[in-house]
Amino acid sequence: MLALRILLGFSGGFLFPASYSLIANWAVPTERGKFVGALIGGSIGTFITWSLCGLLIESFGWEWGFYAFGIFALLWTIIWWFLVYDCPEVHPLISASEKEYICDGIKITKKGNVSPPIRQMLTSVPVLSLCVMSFGTGWGVYFIITAAPNYLANALGFRITATGVLSGVIYLLRSICNFLFGYLGDIALKRKLLSLRVLRKVASIFSHVIPGLLLVILAIPAFSSTVYLTIIITAMAINGFVTLSSGANGYDLTNNFIAQLGGLVTSLITFAGIISPIITAYFTKYNEVHVEAWQPVFYISSSVLVASGLQFIIFGSTEIQPWNEIKETVRERERERGRESEREQL
Repeated sequence: MLALRILLGFSGGFLFPASYSLIANWAVPTERGKFVGALIGGSIGTFITWSLCGLLIESFGWEWGFYAFGIFALLWTIIWWFLVYDCPEVHPLISASEKEYICDGIKITKKGNVSPPIRQMLTSVPVLSLCVMSFGTGWGVYFIITAAPNYLANALGFRITATGVLSGVIYLLRSICNFLFGYLGDIALKRKLLSLRVLRKVASIFSHVIPGLLLVILAIPAFSSTVYLTIIITAMAINGFVTLSSGANGYDLTNNFIAQLGGLVTSLITFAGIISPIITAYFTKYNEVHVEAWQPVFYISSSVLVASGLQFIIFGSTEIQPWNEIKETVRERERERGRESEREQL
């Protein structure tokens, strides 16, 4: 069982980098918000799985918790195999007008098996800024989803059933907001209500800074249960703006190496999701019923979210980076300039 779980986790690691690359090849810049929202909003599947698993196990036995979703995954894989292609140019079912629309809006220059410029990527200030913000994303989301219900139940005396329902609501609400805010961001770009740079910076305030400040309020044991629930739900709802901040910023920086950058970002989000519960357990292991033991955890998580959002406002970028250019493409442009210069001299 352990080996199968490890294999499952390893194989799932390919999903997000592949999805990043697929979105880069198919979504024009003014429509990426809804695509990224759908990708990040996949946590709605967790909500559905949790809801259905209980019913399946109660009705047919625990095995069907595995059988049902395994069968669904196989059916989905078959559909994906026949309908999904790497890019519009090779899809046999897409119309000529749609293909032209997508290809004109996306400029992918990567050809063949080109090694990613790892050193340039890891020393790029905008990439490092995105990495820091993505780490903050993972920390904040996993902290609220895992620690907040425990805090409500153990320190504030909420009923276990209420915190369980809250966990499900958080997943569902954030998934809806991910897609909704992504869709609204696309509209803002299409109608030129905001520039891409302003949109990303404003979104980072809502996705990171404001939720981080709300966490400080949770550490104060002076409010009613309604206030605490409202704060948690509000924090996760507006964190849905992550679709327009860290979720989409990688596409601004590179389209040729988005899979590699997406893999790095996803790893940092997951790493933050591992570290956050460890830090929480360290402070609350023996005193999880005391509010005072939880306060440092909330202050740390608040600082991570706020700092990661503010640094992106300062250092983040929406410009395609120089290392995105393929060397062969650069040489071709230089040759073309040389030819034009020769023609002018003649």
